Amino acid sequence: MRAEAKQLRIGDGMNPEVDIGPLIHERQVRNVEAHVEDAVSRGARVLTGGTRLLDLGANFYALTVLADVNHEMRIMREETFGPVLPIMAFDTDDEAVRLANDSEYGLAASVWTRDRARGEALARGIHAAR
Repeated sequence: MRAEAKQLRIGDGMNPEVDIGPLIHERQVRNVEAHVEDAVSRGARVLTGGTRLLDLGANFYALTVLADVNHEMRIMREETFGPVLPIMAFDTDDEAVRLANDSEYGLAASVWTRDRARGEALARGIHAAR
C-alpha cells in the first residue's frame, strides 16, 4: 500500500493529471491531523504521509497510510474525510464485518481481497450507503 500511495499525484484538484486535491478548508485539515495524531499516540505506525503539504498550499495533506490501527482509534470510529488509509488486522471475517458495522456512520465501505466470492460475501454484510 505504501508503494501504491506514493505513486498518486497530489496538487491542483482541477488538473486532470492530479489524483488528490486539497481538502475543503482549514477545519477539515485539522480534523485529519487530529485523527492521525490520535492513531499514532495509540500505537499506529505511519507508513507514508502524516503531514501537511504546505509547499502546495494550506489545505493540502499528504496521502497517509497507517498500520497497526485498532478499533479504539478515532480514525476507525469517526469520519475523517481526508486522504488517510488506516489498515487494521482481524481474525475472522465475522469480526471484520462486526467492526465495519460498529459505527454510527456508513457513507462508504470497500472490501479488498483476492477472493471475489469472499469479498462479495463480506460486502453483503456491511451496512453502508449503496
